[in-house]
Formats: sequence, C-alpha cells, structure tokens
Amino acid sequence: MAWKSRQERLPPPSYFALIVEHLQRSYRGARISRELMQALRPFFIDAWRRGVTAEAAAGQTCSCDGREIVPSPAVGVFVARGEVRPPRGAERGEVFGADDLRPPAAVERLEKKLHQIEKRQKKELSITTRWQHREQSARKDFVKAEAQQRIGAATQRYAGLRDEAQRIEAELRRVRSDLNRAERAPRLATEAPVAPTRETAAKHAAPAQREAAPPAKQPVVEAPRAVKKRRKAAREDAQAAAMLESIRGLLPEVAGQLAVQMKKEGGQS
Repeated sequence: MAWKSRQERLPPPSYFALIVEHLQRSYRGARISRELMQALRPFFIDAWRRGVTAEAAAGQTCSCDGREIVPSPAVGVFVARGEVRPPRGAERGEVFGADDLRPPAAVERLEKKLHQIEKRQKKELSITTRWQHREQSARKDFVKAEAQQRIGAATQRYAGLRDEAQRIEAELRRVRSDLNRAERAPRLATEAPVAPTRETAAKHAAPAQREAAPPAKQPVVEAPRAVKKRRKAAREDAQAAAMLESIRGLLPEVAGQLAVQMKKEGGQS
C-alpha cells in the first residue's frame, strides 16, 4: 500500500539518481538510457510511494540477457490484506502450497451459503420427481391429490431457494469486484496524472497574480468641508495666477521708464 504522505507526490531526483547508478553497477552490459528509465518510471514511482528505497527498487528488476532490464514479474502484483488466508490449523513457520489457500472470509461465507442452497435445491428436485412418478402411477384420486399438493409445495420452496441463490451470487460478484478494484488501484494511481498540491497551485498562481492588472480605484466621496476647502484653494490659485499675469504685462512699461530715467541721469552728468 502507498504511504498517505506520498500518494499524490513524485520521488525526488536523488531517488532516480541512486537507481540509475545501482542499475549501472548491477548490469554492466546494459545502457541505462533516459528511454529505459522512462519505461521503468511507473514502476519506480509506485515503489517510492510504497516506501521502497532506491537500492531495493533497483534490486527488484531483472535482466535475462544482461542488457534489457525489466521489473521482476512478482513486483507488480498487489495482494490486499485478507484477500487470501492460510489453511485452517496452520502453525507458525509452516509452509503450504497454493492449493491449500483459503479465499477471503466474506467470499468463503457466501460460497458456503450458496453450496448449502444448491444441496437444498437438489433435495426439492428429488422430492418433486418422486411425487411426479407417484402421481403418474396412482390409481386413487386422493393419492393423486396428495401428490399434486406435495409437488406444488416443493416447487414453491425451489423457487424461493432459486431467488436466494441469485441474491447470494450477486453479492458474491460484488465482493469479488471490490477485491479486484483494490488490486488495480495501486497500478492506476501510478500511471494517473498527479493532482497539483496546494504548494504547487500557489506557486503557479503567484506569477499570475503579480502580472494581473491592478483593480480599478473606487471613487472617493469627499466630505462637504473638504469640498469647500478645495473650492477656496482653487479660487485663491486663480487670483494668484491673474495677479502674476498682470505683473508680467506691466514689466515692459516699467522697463521703459527705467531706461528713460537712466538716460536723463547720464545727460546731467
């Protein structure tokens, strides 16, 4: 099972660097290229998410000719806890074969119920067949009537058992489907695109926020006093400008008078 802290993350570059070096030393005749590592990438990502070290992940590969490297066939197999059980009565340290394994408890319980129903169905069929023969060979009416009654009751019981068997079979298919989904989940999680984390989303969002145009300024509503002060300042500025303009208009006349005065003083001297 993948670690919760690594479910949506990718291994660091140092993890792949250790794997490449380990493979290079293990398979002297192989070329550890980028294409080879890309082909093995899903396997190594899944191993890292399950807490497998780089050395152990590289050790879980194999090569038949010393050049082509592939994951070990047993590595990609995932067996959920409770999917199989040891034989009943097995002791610690005891080994056993595949034929001795027991299915999950839920599957075994449903299969046991289904087997019991099948036995009861066979019994009802046997009862129906026996009374049908008796009905055909009976000469008295009350015997035929009893046979028909027994056949009808057995037929009803068989129909009820058939419905119950169908319900158990549907439940058994659902349980097995859940187990298959649990087995496929780690492989699909390795190949699926990784969802961006909050840190990654924040990193990509920051430049966009910096480049975004600043929000439009909201109009500021001024108080009545501020409006009066601003209008008074505008009137004073207008008066000062008019005075300055009038001074500029008088400058040529003042300059002429000064020139005449200076000329007179120069003639007297």
